[in-house]
Amino acid sequence: MTLKNINDCLLSANCIGKVENVDTRKIVVSVENEAVLNVLKINDIVIMAGSNADEKLIGILTKVTKKRIELDEEERDDEDELYSKNYCVINLVGSFYNKYGAGKESKFKRAINTYPEINSEVYRADETAMQLIMNAVSSKTTNGKNLEIGHFASNHDVAAILDGNRFFQRHACIVGSTGSGKSYTVAGILEKANQLPHASVEE
Repeated sequence: MTLKNINDCLLSANCIGKVENVDTRKIVVSVENEAVLNVLKINDIVIMAGSNADEKLIGILTKVTKKRIELDEEERDDEDELYSKNYCVINLVGSFYNKYGAGKESKFKRAINTYPEINSEVYRADETAMQLIMNAVSSKTTNGKNLEIGHFASNHDVAAILDGNRFFQRHACIVGSTGSGKSYTVAGILEKANQLPHASVEE
């Protein structure tokens, strides 16, 4: 499959809602369409506009809520009338930069330099958009071999890729409850890393 520009991906994707609240920790998105709310899943990857056309903010969905709101007595038309407020919460994880022209590569950075504007649209990343993001991560690896550690839970067709150089040059922590597969995950990462060129994993 030929990968498109991420802006083209958003044109074909469904907007899940609009930014309603922004702080340094999270983004709250109002979801008008309840059918959209019903298909949102925790850990879905979402995309928002950055400060310029070539920058997109990447986030992970951490909460989906349908909240019933009971109106005050003077606001009611009917004594049994209830309103619902549908929203989701997103944590920003990085920025994606589109690059154009021969020899130029898109980049993903684990940094947030700007925040989305109120009422700006938020999109759920489809398979193509997720592959574009992963390709931007993998472009930093050498010899065309990627450190693929598995597949996304929200889309099993998209490989989850790490930048091996950065991953092993820094402290890392794998956490989870008893029996969740921490040891299996560590063993899997080491086995895959050992298959990369110039790897020096020792028993």
